[in-house]
Amino acid sequence: MPSSATPTARQQAYLDYIAAYTHAHRRAPAEAEMQHHFGVTPPSVHTMILTLEKRGFIRRTPGQARSITLVPLNAPPTTGCLNAADWSTVQPALAALGQPALLALLNELYAASEAARDLINSRYRLTVSPTSEPTRR
Repeated sequence: MPSSATPTARQQAYLDYIAAYTHAHRRAPAEAEMQHHFGVTPPSVHTMILTLEKRGFIRRTPGQARSITLVPLNAPPTTGCLNAADWSTVQPALAALGQPALLALLNELYAASEAARDLINSRYRLTVSPTSEPTRR
């Protein structure tokens, strides 16, 4: 649970970058990529990540690279997160439940998340370079 519901301007910049990068690449940025983007030292990035996690804005899996996930405001604590790669696994299981209305709703939500990714990419004008790092136009 966040100690304060509103991130500082600098924290918001990191959260925006994490969201944009994650939507563009379907994986979280590495701390080295954030260091390069913000022009700061490795300890500065790591301290910011720890602060964002402590305040409840992100979650990480200790010892796992690129495990940062954003936490929606007022979200209840969870033990995991469904990412886009898992949708192909979940969709058949939901279909087997015999709940076509639920499956249709979740399909719409998944499509909306794809649209949100595209919106973030256009807002930040992110492009994917051959090195798989986002660049601003």
